[in-house]
Amino acid sequence: MSAPLAPHLAQLLHAHDDLDRRLERHQELLAAGDFRGACLEFHEFRAALLAHIDAEEQQVLPRYRTLRSWPSGGQPELFDAEHRQIRRMVAQLEVALATLGDGPLSPRTIVRLIEDEHPLKGVLEHHAAREERFLYPALHVLRPAAASN
Repeated sequence: MSAPLAPHLAQLLHAHDDLDRRLERHQELLAAGDFRGACLEFHEFRAALLAHIDAEEQQVLPRYRTLRSWPSGGQPELFDAEHRQIRRMVAQLEVALATLGDGPLSPRTIVRLIEDEHPLKGVLEHHAAREERFLYPALHVLRPAAASN
């Protein structure tokens, strides 16, 4: 049995569930016809997601890189590439939401928005699984002082 993660690392790992809930809530608001609420929820999701990525890039990935040996599928460059892809996808979705204005949306537009968000959900799911399989467990091999900075 491995030792528990340092509290701030455990928070980062568990943030994936919170991010999933935020995106789901945004889509629920879209489906309910609350476009303004859906936009606010998406902006909150975006801010939380980007803060999470920034924290991983500043706290977790530098420590992970010190291992200098990674399993296939767990190379730091893959995490970096996925972070860039996620940032691009979120920016594109934010632009799409902004172009719709404030008026009521047709059911077709709502369905299209939710479908447009589906690839992001897939990338986030795949990325979280990669982190949970490779990134966070690998931090257990680092000296406790190094992993908790």
